[in-house]
Amino acid sequence: MLERSDFRILVMDDDELHIEVTQALLGASYNVQSTHDGTHGVELAADFNPHLILIDVNMPVQDGFASVKLMKERGIAEQARVIFISATTTVDERLNAYGLGADDFILKPFDHQELRAKVEIFYQLVRMQVDLQQRNEMLNQAVREQIDSLHLQSIMDATTGLGNRNKLYQDLGAYFSGEDKGLQPTNLLVINICDFRKINLAYGMEIGDAVIREVSEIIKGLSTLAGQKLYRSATDEFTIIDFSEGMTGENLADPYLTVLTVGALELAHGEKHIYVNVNVNMGHLALGSRKTPVDRALQNLTIALDMARKKGKGRSETYHEDWDHEQRYQENIFWSGKVAAAIAHKGFLPYFQPIRSNTSKSINKFECLVRMLDNGNVIGPAKFLGSAEDSSRMVEIRRILFDQGLALFSALPQEISFNLHEQDLTDPGLVRSLMFTCNKHKVDPRRITLELLESIDTGSGNQFVQCINELKSHGFKIALDDFGVHYSNFHKLFIIKPDFIKIDGTFIKNLDTDETSYKITSMITLLALDLGSQVVAEFVHSDSVQKKIEELGIQFSQGYLFGAPMPFAELEVATPVGLP
Repeated sequence: MLERSDFRILVMDDDELHIEVTQALLGASYNVQSTHDGTHGVELAADFNPHLILIDVNMPVQDGFASVKLMKERGIAEQARVIFISATTTVDERLNAYGLGADDFILKPFDHQELRAKVEIFYQLVRMQVDLQQRNEMLNQAVREQIDSLHLQSIMDATTGLGNRNKLYQDLGAYFSGEDKGLQPTNLLVINICDFRKINLAYGMEIGDAVIREVSEIIKGLSTLAGQKLYRSATDEFTIIDFSEGMTGENLADPYLTVLTVGALELAHGEKHIYVNVNVNMGHLALGSRKTPVDRALQNLTIALDMARKKGKGRSETYHEDWDHEQRYQENIFWSGKVAAAIAHKGFLPYFQPIRSNTSKSINKFECLVRMLDNGNVIGPAKFLGSAEDSSRMVEIRRILFDQGLALFSALPQEISFNLHEQDLTDPGLVRSLMFTCNKHKVDPRRITLELLESIDTGSGNQFVQCINELKSHGFKIALDDFGVHYSNFHKLFIIKPDFIKIDGTFIKNLDTDETSYKITSMITLLALDLGSQVVAEFVHSDSVQKKIEELGIQFSQGYLFGAPMPFAELEVATPVGLP
């Protein structure tokens, strides 16, 4: 706040008496400096930087008009308010004064109370201006900090503190492009924790995260000794950038395989200590002198890891050029064939995960998720969706799943949501197909939410917006899924105007322990509420996380705390479940 004693007034007047009077009137309350000369006044203004200038029109050598004009030309006291003082005045003089940016005009001899009143008014105006600038700066600083926090979250893994896959891409891109002129990488290594999903299922995500942290510390210790850079590149994977010369994949992998397969990890779990067996596989890629594109390099590294998995646990493999086309081509053909057969025989099974209303404390929504049936076995989406995307079969799968899901839910009161793929949004028959199925099963579209990934490509914009608006016009609700990971895509909120924003689980799972995750979740929630969107928290796995979710005013929760994805027959739809 600008105090009166800090309000700087420059008085420029060749009349000694007027200066003395002005000093007596104002000097006790404000910071006043004065001069008898216009030329000196300009120099004084440059050093003093006044908030208000009281300047006589008629002065020797350089009059008031010339002095103010010179200040403007030199950029001196640009924010200062100006009051001209004159014994006489004409219309031309007043027009000249206001043309120079004057704020007011006072005639001599001036009334003392009038002068004090006008100065006080200008003080209040400047004080409000300064306060507003300070508040704007504080707001801008807060926004900058939040953006920095989001950016940090986008490149850092909250569980381990390591760089994540985005950071890995960023660093490799800098190395390969020559932007980073430092030591150049020679090898890539990937470490995968075998059966990590089973660890999560057996012990819960808390123990799963503890395993990740313990393994990361072990790898970190070894990679530090070797001068390597470490990243958590996936849920159960770590990637290492290596800079050593003349090392084979076997030599690089052996220390990690040896240390990480010696026995079980001992972890604290409440008052108990549990032991978790950890095994790993490793893949290796020699970069050589010719750097491949980042995507291709990491793809080849994944192929090497897959080959190691085929050998059994605790094994490593080095990528060979002659694997690329044959290996991936055969795998893609295999799963593409499975997908085609499942489409032909409608061999897909809808699974449903409950979504809990934090207002009513009950389950009133379900998300419909796809599984594939193969000879009586239920196949998870990770196995076949990639091939379905590559073969452009996502629209057909969505049509089957939408029909199956509505057939099961038609007689139930709960709402249901489905995922839309980018291929769906380019399907000219999307809306017609959805409405046909709704009419077929007599389901009101207002009960249905269509979920779009935050990372989805909006294409040219107009076509995308037109599609979204048409869906909304029929009553479908729109959700933006996995929100927050791609912080640069906040503009999609204004394009889509979603009914629901589903905050990505990477923020939610550590909500009770990680301050950054809490702040980011809070900011996203406030933004969503400002835009009129409701918020869904994903990956809710514990009571403590749920408590934080309710504390932030998030309306819905989804995660293993309230139920895993399950077939319709296992749903307790008659009696909504959830925390009391």
